[in-house]
Amino acid sequence: MRTGEVLEQILQSVGVAVASSRDGAEGLAMVLQGGWDLVFADIRMPVMRGDEMRGRIVAELGAQEPRIVAVTASALEHQRQQYLDEGFDGFIDKPFRAESIYASLADILGARFEFDTTAESVAGPPDLANLTLSRQVQDDLRESVRSHNVSLLRNTLKQMADAGGTQRDLARYLQ
Repeated sequence: MRTGEVLEQILQSVGVAVASSRDGAEGLAMVLQGGWDLVFADIRMPVMRGDEMRGRIVAELGAQEPRIVAVTASALEHQRQQYLDEGFDGFIDKPFRAESIYASLADILGARFEFDTTAESVAGPPDLANLTLSRQVQDDLRESVRSHNVSLLRNTLKQMADAGGTQRDLARYLQ
């Protein structure tokens, strides 16, 4: 799964309408068509880098430009500040953390979130004293985390839920 797909899934999970591009040039063309409130621009996109795309958007749209967030795996503070100084409205680092994305939506667009605080949603971890996971399930969980593969994680959690018992409880907790 591409890292962009992870970002898309996080945004879609909270009701954000999302469109994505394969590269910076395609992204620029989409943005110039208008109608966007916020653009997440990966700094290292193929064809056209995110910082170049941002510059072209500003040159073409001026005051009508959407807000633009830099997305990069470079998370050093001086790099973050550099992107903000260049005019990006925000900064998200990889690997993606949903909290950072939500904070960006709140800070830049004024979005508000209501979190489910029912007893079921905030229950602690299940008792794992008698938990046994197959080697395949263990490997799939590790690989999904290592590669940020949300599809593999979902499939593995479904497999655990289908197994029932403590595996089901752990799958619900991890979900």
